[in-house]
Amino acid sequence: MRYGLVLVLVFAIGFACASSVTCTIVEDGYSGVISDNDKVLVEVVLSDGDEVILPEGYSLFERNGNRVSFISKDFLRKDNECIFVFPKVVSGNYDLKVYLPQNHILSDGLIYPKNYKVSSDGKNIILDWEDVAEEVIVFYEGTSDSYFEIWILGLGLVVFGFGFFKFQKRKFFIELERMKKEAFEKEKDNREKSLTRNLFGEEKKIIEFLIERKSCWMKDLVRELDMSKVMATRKVRVLVEKGLVSIERMGREARIKLIERKRN
Repeated sequence: MRYGLVLVLVFAIGFACASSVTCTIVEDGYSGVISDNDKVLVEVVLSDGDEVILPEGYSLFERNGNRVSFISKDFLRKDNECIFVFPKVVSGNYDLKVYLPQNHILSDGLIYPKNYKVSSDGKNIILDWEDVAEEVIVFYEGTSDSYFEIWILGLGLVVFGFGFFKFQKRKFFIELERMKKEAFEKEKDNREKSLTRNLFGEEKKIIEFLIERKSCWMKDLVRELDMSKVMATRKVRVLVEKGLVSIERMGREARIKLIERKRN
């Protein structure tokens, strides 16, 4: 049991002391797309006994104790896809962390070696390898254009949806007004038929006239219906007896009103 615990501690110490390498791929500050001038910032924390193997093309080598940093341009391009190739830079095995540029994603399945973990700091996708002993290859691509297209498409859908809603709303109210008008005309027609069902001649004309105006002066009734005052007075009296109209006298003038009936 004691020997097993010692072995575990030795393994843990060895693992904790392994060199670590962090690569940050820097994006173009204006377009957000990798360009030929972009660099890869590499920071290495060495464990005891490890040395940095600086490949050709790496520059600005700096060392501060067991920390080493340098700049590389060690990635290739293929159409809109970027290929990051990172050689073994430490004499022993090491842990590797690669930060992709902002607005870039991994190309499906195109990563070597496969024993990596993916995480994010909210801005960049981060790839982690433990105990790396070989060259690392990562395929990734920009998403700035696609996000812009999605944003434009989403905005277009919102504008279209708002316009469609306004159109449908206007169409609804126009149809509602039409239905109200039809209902009013139908009710008016039914009411007129109900009031004039058993009326004929001048009596019918008087009721139809009052349906439009609700009330009128006797002189207007005589003038508009081209009827003598005697005839109009006699017919109005008959309609009063039938309970269809009422007469309101104001001095020598008389105002004729249609009696509103309760709706069933």
